[in-house]
Amino acid sequence: MKKTKKEKLDEFKREMILDAAWSVFTRKGFKEATMNDIAEEAQFALGTIYRIFKNKEDIFQTLLKLKLKGVHDIYLQSDDPSLNPMERIRIILKETYNYYHDNPQLLQILNFDRWVIDKEFIKNIRSTCKDEFTEMRSMIMDIVKNGIQEGYFREIESDRVALVLKGVATEFFWDSILSDEEIDIEELIDEILFMVMNGIGSVSYKKSNY
Repeated sequence: MKKTKKEKLDEFKREMILDAAWSVFTRKGFKEATMNDIAEEAQFALGTIYRIFKNKEDIFQTLLKLKLKGVHDIYLQSDDPSLNPMERIRIILKETYNYYHDNPQLLQILNFDRWVIDKEFIKNIRSTCKDEFTEMRSMIMDIVKNGIQEGYFREIESDRVALVLKGVATEFFWDSILSDEEIDIEELIDEILFMVMNGIGSVSYKKSNY
């Protein structure tokens, strides 16, 4: 069905507000940003902002879902099931790094604002972005499971490997993108995979009885 002029105008305003909000959040952080800041950045009346979004939490969740969809799409587009599991993980990590490199504000928000955002709000974010989080994690888990079956990896909990890979890679990517030094992404991913797949110990480690 063809959109009315009002619907097109509302859609335009919504996009303008989201663009403005992203600038404000990345500049001031979620906690310090206000709806007034967003209205001023978008050059809209405060009432216009509230007519389209309930509050800044609503705007933030909408933005995060859109941005995470970009990461989610990278996972889907970069995976090649014809490759062996290790190469599949390598390509996903490389393309994810490239996406974060082109969108450093997302990494900034994911790493810094999580410490100042209310726990209940974090639960709401997880619920809003559940599909993206779940599918990305499931994809890594499936690759690890295939790797176990094909003898690339030892028997291990695939969901924990997915969490470790995601966490380690994100922290490495964050430090690398902030660094003034020239980064060799292939070497960086080699280092990540070496540590995750081979561990860092020079002696054997036995699990505690806790």
